[in-house]
Amino acid sequence: MRTQYDFSNGVRGKHHKAYHEGCTVNVRMADGTVTQSSSRVEKPQ
Repeated sequence: MRTQYDFSNGVRGKHHKAYHEGCTVNVRMADGTVTQSSSRVEKPQ
């Protein structure tokens, strides 16, 4: 790692809850259409 990257104040698991709730990604195409994709993390059994 380079010295300019300082992770000393990092918080472990900061985005954990939001990641498991899922996310939606909208991709806007040049012709004006929108493609939507959703994802969610499933718990292993």
